Amino acid sequence: MTVLGQAGQDLTSNWSSAHGAISGASGQTGSDLLGQTFLQTYQPRATIIAKAMRKSVQVPGLLADAGHRGIDNYEAADTMSRGFFFGEISHD
Repeated sequence: MTVLGQAGQDLTSNWSSAHGAISGASGQTGSDLLGQTFLQTYQPRATIIAKAMRKSVQVPGLLADAGHRGIDNYEAADTMSRGFFFGEISHD
């Protein structure tokens, strides 16, 4: 889970850098008719993709967090079960 979480952080950081570069490049199309025509088609699609990527790069971190919680819950349940089995914890 730790490795997955780190991969998620790396992915988020790298996407942030790439998105900045991509966004900066779209500003270089110019203000002439050709540049504006291109941006009218490009920009809405680029916005949709960027929004999807912002959500996607969060997934590894969310999975890692859920995995850590699952492991903690499993260990707590295992400890409690062992306590009941060996009489270390009362059933009352």
